[in-house]
Amino acid sequence: MRLESLRTILTLAAIRALDIIQFDITSAYLHGTLKEEVYMEQPEGYVAPGKKNWVGHLKKGLYRLVQARRTWNEELNARMESEGITAAAKDPAIYVNNSWASDDFAQQDARSMTASR
Repeated sequence: MRLESLRTILTLAAIRALDIIQFDITSAYLHGTLKEEVYMEQPEGYVAPGKKNWVGHLKKGLYRLVQARRTWNEELNARMESEGITAAAKDPAIYVNNSWASDDFAQQDARSMTASR
């Protein structure tokens, strides 16, 4: 998340008396369903007896798998968009509820300016 985005969110939350929910999912990449065919060798120490030359076909992402991040992000975006929530254009780590009117911010600024006079 960009610092400017964080400042904007905190400011809006303070002005509108909103609750902020933040979460960091450390194992999220493990839940994305892979679209590509990905195979891996058996890790050392975990070789199945009698199946030394076998490989595994991955259906879900693994930690540090290049495709895992993209796959999980695609699934997250699809789910958020189905709920009417979209990623911000300037910072894709921020999601915005589309039910807010586009002039909400301008109205808030106008009210702040008249209240300060």
